[in-house]
Amino acid sequence: MKLLPTLLLAACVPSAFATSFTVTDPFNAPCSNSGSPTCDVIGDPLGFDIQKGVFNIGANSATIDLYFNFGLNTATSTAPFSVNSVVLSLGDLFLSGNGFNYGIALQTHNTAVSGNVTGGVLYQINNANGTLTAAQALGSPTNISYRPTETVWLRNDGANSLTSLVNGAVTIAGAQGNGVTAPEFKATITLNYVAGSSVAQNLQSLNAGGVHFASATCGNDVMNGVPEPASLGMIGAGLLAFAGIRFRQTRKK
Repeated sequence: MKLLPTLLLAACVPSAFATSFTVTDPFNAPCSNSGSPTCDVIGDPLGFDIQKGVFNIGANSATIDLYFNFGLNTATSTAPFSVNSVVLSLGDLFLSGNGFNYGIALQTHNTAVSGNVTGGVLYQINNANGTLTAAQALGSPTNISYRPTETVWLRNDGANSLTSLVNGAVTIAGAQGNGVTAPEFKATITLNYVAGSSVAQNLQSLNAGGVHFASATCGNDVMNGVPEPASLGMIGAGLLAFAGIRFRQTRKK
């Protein structure tokens, strides 16, 4: 009779190796211009606004979906675009937690130092030289409004600033929406790794607070880790349910 609870526990073990959460821009209400009080965007929201990121991380693979605007006038391409003669490119995704700092470029880009950062690769960031702020990435322009101190890009400086960990893939689907009621682009990042490895353990421990993504190298809109209220409710309900089970088991002893 004692075998059944053991089997049930064993059947539940794989779920412990998966984590799912959504990060939503708290200023995500539709906005028609940069002066709207619901907007946190510098400049045209159609060029920079981020809607959300959806994270599903399993024992040996992960899928990350990013929903955002990029370009101007409801763009259909994530190719670099120019604002007042300043060329703006797609930003990179940064993930951090207890003892790890990772980055993933959505597109391959040259940091003009000593080499490329390859799109879709999960990099470990070893030191401060492994990232670029908006001012560093753009050359500190004076003819546009932007957020100079935002971290926007990985940097390969050839001095052990980055370590390639996992080769992944990025698929970017355009024409998702009009950029106001629906995002222009959806970028899907897929990663495969060895179950039980340090990468697997670190990604499985990732939570919403460890997410940072700027849609463009100017940092004119940034999504930092803020979980959806629904996600928090589900987590709370799960903890309460678990506590109830533990309480009942204690009463039976």
